[in-house]
Order: sequence, then C-alpha cells, then structure tokens
Amino acid sequence: MSYYQGSFRFGSIFGPAIGGFIAELAGLRTPVFLLAILGSISVVLTFLLIKEERSEKPRPRTPINVGSLLRLVFDQRLAAIEFTQMASFITMSSIRTTMLPLYGVEYLGLPLSAIGTILSAGALVSFPALMLISNVGDRIKRNLMIGI
Repeated sequence: MSYYQGSFRFGSIFGPAIGGFIAELAGLRTPVFLLAILGSISVVLTFLLIKEERSEKPRPRTPINVGSLLRLVFDQRLAAIEFTQMASFITMSSIRTTMLPLYGVEYLGLPLSAIGTILSAGALVSFPALMLISNVGDRIKRNLMIGI
C-alpha cells in the first residue's frame, strides 16, 4: 500500500515541474500526450508484472448484511466527514490546478516551467506536513481534526 500511495505523492511532487518544463519546450498538449503514453505503459506493466497473491484455503464467504449497509449509508457522522473531505478536495484541487496557473500566466506573466516548479514546491512542503498531521490525528479525537 505504501508503494501505491507513494506513487501518487511522487507524482504530485515532481509532475507539475516536469510537465511545466515540457509544456514550455514543446507546447501545452505534449505533457498530456506523454502522460497518456506513460499511463498506458503502466497499465500494461501492472497486468504483466504484478501477480495476485492467493491463499491456499479459500476465505469463507460472509453474506452482506443489508441493515448494516443501510446504517452505514445513512450515518450522519460519516456523511459529514465525507462531505467535508469532498469540499476540501474540490476547493484545493480547483485552486491548485486551475486558478493558480491561470493567475500566474495572466497576471504575473510567469512561464509554464515556473508555475510547475511552484506547484511542485507546494506539494513537496505538504508531504512532511501530511505525515505530521496524520501522526497527530492518530493521537487525538477525529472530530477535532476535522475542525482543524
């Protein structure tokens, strides 16, 4: 799981800087095409190289308890947490991936490589902060963490 999550973090740290330099050298479409090619290669490699581990004895199948599932779906506390996460993600991703680059180009006159470097620096700074806040979140109440 750490490799899986680490690959996302690695991409969010280095991707904008690399993409900004490529866009500045070869145009805005080039990073998108390169990303599509790299993504296709990773899908093929995943199917070819990663084998699913199976245990010798089959796990017993447990029936789905519809009542428990419905209680989970209609739990107000869980809905509040999910709504908070969704709102935070939409706000941060729209600012980071749309508003900041547009502001940098239109008002500050920054080149694409500078915008990519700024976005990468922000992701690099957020990495240790995420580790710290996750550690703190394990030690205090979750409700308090949502408020922070």
